Amino acid sequence: MSFWRREKPLHERLAEQGGMTMPTEATRDIAPWNQAGVHGVPRPRQWDAVVTAEADLPGDSVHFVTLEDRTIVVDEDVPDDQLAPLAEAVETQLNPPYRAEGTRRDDRL
Repeated sequence: MSFWRREKPLHERLAEQGGMTMPTEATRDIAPWNQAGVHGVPRPRQWDAVVTAEADLPGDSVHFVTLEDRTIVVDEDVPDDQLAPLAEAVETQLNPPYRAEGTRRDDRL
């Protein structure tokens, strides 16, 4: 046998012994590089805009919808005039109609 052997590399021989198939040139280009986590495929965004506003609201969170005519429909028991600062802050980024979620970060923030 010559110094330069023409047999398969060790990793290919071990893979065959273990019952694994090695990728061919044709399948090597279709590797799972397009899957999230491999190269940072972004997740679908949850919000279209994020804003900060000061408001006096009860509780730690509020969910509301502003209709096209600027009518506010709220899930919680909160007066519409207390939601106005939040709606105004969102409307600097989005036009109605939209669905919004507010989360308390501070006493008034």
